[in-house]
Amino acid sequence: MNLKGPLNDVRIMKEALTSRYGFREEDIKVLTEKEATRDNIIRAFESWLINGTKEGDLVFFYFSGHGTQVPDQNGDEEDGLDEALCPYDVQPKGSKNVIEARLIIDDELGEMLRKLPERDVTVVVDACHSGSMTRSINRVPVSDLEETPAYQARFIPVEIDESHVRGKAFSLDIPKQEDIPEGQIFISSSREDQISLEIGLPEGFHGAMTSGLVEGMKQRRDSTYRELYEYARKVVKDRYGLEQDPQIEPVEGKPLQKVAFNLTYTIVSQTKPEEQKPTIPPKPPAPVVAQITPITSPVVEPQKPQPVPQEPSPPLKPPVKPQPTPDVIKPQEPFPAPTVPSPALSQPEKPSPVPQPPPVKPQATPEVFKPQEPIPPPIIIPPAPVQPEKPTSIPQPPPEIKGEKVLLKVEPVQGASTSQMEALQNRLRGFTYVDVVEDNFFDRLIRGEIRHGEYRVRLLNRIGDVIKISPTKNIDELIKSISPHLEYAYIVKQLAHIRHPNPPFKVNISVTDDRRDFRIGEKIVFTISCEEDCYLLMLNLDSEGNFHVIYPNKFHQDNFVKAGGRIQIPDQEMKKRKFEFQFFPPSGEETVKVIATNTQLKLDSLNLKEFKETFKNVSGSAMKESSPSRGLAKDILIIIKEKSEDKEFRWSEDTIVVRSH
Repeated sequence: MNLKGPLNDVRIMKEALTSRYGFREEDIKVLTEKEATRDNIIRAFESWLINGTKEGDLVFFYFSGHGTQVPDQNGDEEDGLDEALCPYDVQPKGSKNVIEARLIIDDELGEMLRKLPERDVTVVVDACHSGSMTRSINRVPVSDLEETPAYQARFIPVEIDESHVRGKAFSLDIPKQEDIPEGQIFISSSREDQISLEIGLPEGFHGAMTSGLVEGMKQRRDSTYRELYEYARKVVKDRYGLEQDPQIEPVEGKPLQKVAFNLTYTIVSQTKPEEQKPTIPPKPPAPVVAQITPITSPVVEPQKPQPVPQEPSPPLKPPVKPQPTPDVIKPQEPFPAPTVPSPALSQPEKPSPVPQPPPVKPQATPEVFKPQEPIPPPIIIPPAPVQPEKPTSIPQPPPEIKGEKVLLKVEPVQGASTSQMEALQNRLRGFTYVDVVEDNFFDRLIRGEIRHGEYRVRLLNRIGDVIKISPTKNIDELIKSISPHLEYAYIVKQLAHIRHPNPPFKVNISVTDDRRDFRIGEKIVFTISCEEDCYLLMLNLDSEGNFHVIYPNKFHQDNFVKAGGRIQIPDQEMKKRKFEFQFFPPSGEETVKVIATNTQLKLDSLNLKEFKETFKNVSGSAMKESSPSRGLAKDILIIIKEKSEDKEFRWSEDTIVVRSH
């Protein structure tokens, strides 16, 4: 009804399947707009997937659109609610049952999936089943998010007369069962109690999870299903900064270890039922995103093309004698910049010169995510008749990185005169690292009012995280209060450019429960692992634009890490000295980046040497033309680019964004 992304999602998903995985046009059925009704989706599923495939075939079902929750239809849900997909002809009000409401509930989908035994089945659903929009810790809300022009929730509330549920008047005759049969893979864009978003990108709106999944499919063709899922999850959590948590079922096991969409058998041509001719897949929608209207769009994928011999990938070598990788580096290709607001984490105080006493305020440091960047794929020729896609040695930067400036949108401040608004925008344009924009693609949004002679303003990111700015009496005070948060947003975009487009090895940074949100007072332990012998540089960017070098540090001036090893920060040695990471006020957002190299970077050129302090700090200067912290990320990028002229230089990186409340 009001979505802008599903047609775009279906188009890029189909392009990825045909160009990267060898799917043939005739093996893909697409239902969009008026074709994507409840009856048509179920009919196509039965004829195209159930009756149109055989044991051993690869089957893929994809849905992009609205979701909802309705009263449990057969008593198998602990929360008393069934999740449902909303086809094109959904009836949100006045229905007595799910069939009248034109929904496809999770039980029905599960029943259809059970009719696909001995097939390689994957289901991807980019829709949400909860209408609430909050950040939470252990499912307890800690902050609200405001609506912005840059996102749209994929949820429709559907009202059903509960007196007919599980009564004699209506029955789906579906037994109690698990929705996903054993051996099949189900990827959803969020938990059942969360909202899923589509977000505005320069090329148009897309489901956040679909955007990450398709990017992973295109960049890492030989990834397993788990690696694709982890890649998409990382995009959702750390590039877009969303609260939604993509889910995968099963959570472990052999199905997840299979190479995704691996077509390894000979296709036997099958005659599709005559009645299906009118629903032959339409041509993909025109790439002009602005002209595409929103719609619920399922994509159904059946069989696999013929196998083609693959060249074995050479074994990874240790960093001492690395294997040349000509397209290993173009760091200017940004890592997706998180567009989340910028609260702040407490900084550590220097420990006392006396060896034993603990620091007065040890630093609170953000959490980390487990990304699992996949190993660079070997070159594989797609199966005929699909023409192989020429691998690009230098992938293009993600579209959300427009240069390096912060894109700032200023909504009319209620109660402000035209001259006051012009003065505010002119002052904001005075920042050399800020662009004031008019469209709905932005990094930060200013919203507020003038009340009782005071500017009461909020700073938001694209998805509605709010940073409350203390009331100010004039524009000068307002600019001074906002400037540290704009500097943080700018440096995050700088860090985004320190990204390896095709890393030769993986480095992971994580915390125990893979969270992104923490309460003031909580403690954190980071775990870092690397596939190869490497030297680690770990940076923490607080919400006010200040850097803290977390590793190396006073306790670990030698930052060498053995392949396969796992280090913890703080480790036992640091804990013996009573040093811990704990969140302190003020609350906010922070970014942590880990860079792993096979040779040691000369940190002295960055003024990062002699780690006699607990952490080496680089302070920002938001109101000045130049800032040490603004220059640090760019200097690191320059060093990596220079080192990359040596073909034996190998490096990788990982980023995570966390918030305290």
